Amino acid sequence: MSSVHVGSLAVPQSNVILGGRLADGVYQAVVEDVEMVRSGQPGKYIVHYTLRVIGPTHAGQFVEKVTLIDEKNWAHARREFDLCGLELRHLSEVQDCLLDAIDAEIEIVKTTRNGDVAIRFQRAGGANVSDEEDDDF
Repeated sequence: MSSVHVGSLAVPQSNVILGGRLADGVYQAVVEDVEMVRSGQPGKYIVHYTLRVIGPTHAGQFVEKVTLIDEKNWAHARREFDLCGLELRHLSEVQDCLLDAIDAEIEIVKTTRNGDVAIRFQRAGGANVSDEEDDDF
């Protein structure tokens, strides 16, 4: 069986969700891996999450989520970190704490619109991360 690298994990290729193979819906997931890298633009970073679905269906499938972080969307990214159990106030804290998000259980929502796939984190019960107040970059 061939494998593919998802983040830093080598997983069976049949378990990696690419685009539309996971039906739109709400899933429970575990953070398997997370990393942050600088983007090619000053002041912008990319956080790459590798998530393993644990239910209610598609258990064992892997989903990738990428979040761009810059001054404009820091509040949104900070709420994602909060949902992973990280209480961060400033971007400078991310790199030191990021691996603490591994094994966090979260609720994700997969949606497809005009062929574009989005993975969002949300609080159990459906509160989207954008429903909360902003914080400092």
